[in-house]
Amino acid sequence: MPTRRRTTVLNATATCAWEGLVSAAATREDLSRRLSVCYGRDVNTLRSHVDALVAALAAESLIVESPTPTGDTANASRPGDVLRSQNGYEPPALSRFGELEKLVLSGE
Repeated sequence: MPTRRRTTVLNATATCAWEGLVSAAATREDLSRRLSVCYGRDVNTLRSHVDALVAALAAESLIVESPTPTGDTANASRPGDVLRSQNGYEPPALSRFGELEKLVLSGE
């Protein structure tokens, strides 16, 4: 039986967090601070959003959490981080699409 291919898509906020993950090992606190810098939101509010994103990424086997923190909490934001519109903030999320869904979304 052929395997079904699915595509994982990150929204803009999750992409900002993902960029932090791939540039260096990051803790949940690091990611919360990064999103706070990018979106001008309270870091405490963002923690639950980051927890949900990390759980979703781990469930899809896209990340593996280290049992010990390895992030650089003193430098959670990076020089390339820019303030994005506060109105443009949405909780970070990933979506999964199958082949038929991709076809419908592409308009083909």
